[in-house]
Amino acid sequence: MLEINQKDLLTSIIALLLGGFLTHIFNKYKERLTILRYTVWHNKIAFSMEDQVFGSIQVTYNGIQVPILYYSSIHIYNESNRDLDKFILNIVCDDSSKMLITHGANKSSSRFNQ
Repeated sequence: MLEINQKDLLTSIIALLLGGFLTHIFNKYKERLTILRYTVWHNKIAFSMEDQVFGSIQVTYNGIQVPILYYSSIHIYNESNRDLDKFILNIVCDDSSKMLITHGANKSSSRFNQ
């Protein structure tokens, strides 16, 4: 017959309780996380340059001369079952770049689908 001493039984009970507690804490933390999938595209539209054939090429945007003009697009996909009603997205660029215009739209909203 299998014999269990009190020390092994106490160790097993403590391990069971500790494992249950840690699992509960981990699941609470995991519920707060949402993993989002995203894609980013950077398309070079134009650039200023001095060319021997074409001469001086200058690119301006609303009167502002820019050395290179890019069109960037960021798509964020929420594939979870959770609505992110207080979702804040910060998009930044380096110090030598400047964002000339920004625009955002929610593809699932009725305004976007009209």
